[in-house]
Amino acid sequence: MGRYTIYIWVAFGVTFLSMFVLLIFSVRQGRNLLIEIQAKVERKVHIEKLENTL
Repeated sequence: MGRYTIYIWVAFGVTFLSMFVLLIFSVRQGRNLLIEIQAKVERKVHIEKLENTL
């Protein structure tokens, strides 16, 4: 590596940091999507129960 050691390690650091941030955002987005889907299903079930009582 020689003279370029610092640049190589900075590039590795930036790459792994970017991948870690992307992983965190993806997990959060997936979790939020599951919560949203669950809320929609619960709303639909609630509406169907109300319609069946009429």
